[in-house]
Amino acid sequence: YTGDRADAEKAGQLILGYVDRADRLGFGQNGRVGVNGLSDSWFCSPVFRAVDLLAGAGTFTDEQLTRIRRWLAYEANVIQDQVFGFNNMQCEANFPVMAAGLICGDFKYLRFAYYPPYGMQGHLSGAFYSDGFHREKQSGYHYRSINPIADQAEALLRLGFCAYDERVHRALMN
Repeated sequence: YTGDRADAEKAGQLILGYVDRADRLGFGQNGRVGVNGLSDSWFCSPVFRAVDLLAGAGTFTDEQLTRIRRWLAYEANVIQDQVFGFNNMQCEANFPVMAAGLICGDFKYLRFAYYPPYGMQGHLSGAFYSDGFHREKQSGYHYRSINPIADQAEALLRLGFCAYDERVHRALMN
């Protein structure tokens, strides 16, 4: 974010450290960055964004990007296997899964994170009341659901695909 090449290279080294850890410990539970549930989503969302930003800046070699994409797919596979249903945890899990799909160019992750039953569109059509409030009926959960839905919609909008539904999104924001 600073525009400083040294900062980009240091962030790239940190990301590669996680890739190295998974390579060393194996692509099973031991090599994971999170335990499960929200910890992996909270970690993966900003890190996957950083991968995208740094890859676009030319920070990684082709070989490093291949390794990183393998790691992203590994984390996304584990996250998407933890389907929770219509709740904020699922909304938060959907963003890193979608980000991995975008970075890896793998539609199965995009499909899972976007389409019903548990993707963004499933949540917009079934997890929120018509007044825009989340069925969990708790303010914290409600807002923890909106942020990753908005992140997904913004990422798709930057690709030229408008995922915003005026009625539902307006009710959410209101």
